[in-house]
Amino acid sequence: MPHNSIALVEDSSPCKPHFFARRSPDGSVDPRGFFAPPDDSLFYWLVAGTVLPRSRALLAIAQVQGHHGLDDFHGSDVIVVRDFGDPNPERWEYTTSRIAVTSRFVSFNEGVYAAGDGFVYLIGMAEHGEWGAGRTQHLARISEEALLRFDWAQMQHWAGHDSQRWVEQLWMRQPWVGAPGWSYHFDASAVLYTGPYTEGTLVEHPAGFFYVVGCQAFQSEVIVYTAPKLTGPWSATHAYTIPPLADGQVAYAAKAHPEFARGDEIVFTYNINGDHANMSIYHPRFIRLTITADANAAAVKDEL
Repeated sequence: MPHNSIALVEDSSPCKPHFFARRSPDGSVDPRGFFAPPDDSLFYWLVAGTVLPRSRALLAIAQVQGHHGLDDFHGSDVIVVRDFGDPNPERWEYTTSRIAVTSRFVSFNEGVYAAGDGFVYLIGMAEHGEWGAGRTQHLARISEEALLRFDWAQMQHWAGHDSQRWVEQLWMRQPWVGAPGWSYHFDASAVLYTGPYTEGTLVEHPAGFFYVVGCQAFQSEVIVYTAPKLTGPWSATHAYTIPPLADGQVAYAAKAHPEFARGDEIVFTYNINGDHANMSIYHPRFIRLTITADANAAAVKDEL
């Protein structure tokens, strides 16, 4: 089983995906996955992606994972497919790069959004203390042109609205000061919201707000985080509770699917894992939510 594969879905047949896997020279499926890092001792968990508005390149974000358990993370990579017009994805050529600030304790897998202002925005997680404890979520941006050059020195981090702090930093001529509210140094980044999430999707809703759906392993509550702007303020709403699972099973990896949502809805999936003797449980569960008037709360409409 490869670690990642590709499914193409035609607009006319949204429920009939066509799956592709990368092939080895002998014609067998390449177990490294459709996209693979340069280091054969690692593999990719693909998380989210988007099409860049200016270059029309396909951008994907991947967790870089080793083979020694859940704590064997190595940061976050970007995967760029500059031309994906070929109907056979197996012929797509791609390049990869490690996001410079990421590591075992910092990742940028929690969402990607390409705006019309020329920037690509990423939400990332910082680990504080032991594995899974005290995680906070942060916002970064990089111009599309710099990302395509893999020039991570141009990446900026949202540091908040404290203008007095920025005056002090400018006076001291600290080298990591960027545009007002933005810093070239991750240590200056502000907390968007607190949450344990290591993967997710960042979406702009047609109703005029941004949202992230959060569900981490061993968490039964699905939290929808919303904000009027990417820089916040962000608020959290308990939108759904996952039904009780069998012993040893966990729900995780909530992802938004705006392509299936109507104007007053949020559609998301979560996965179930944990029982390797019963692989039938390992598939997305789709949930449809209805948005209330204040766009900060949601109610379950139906389960697909």
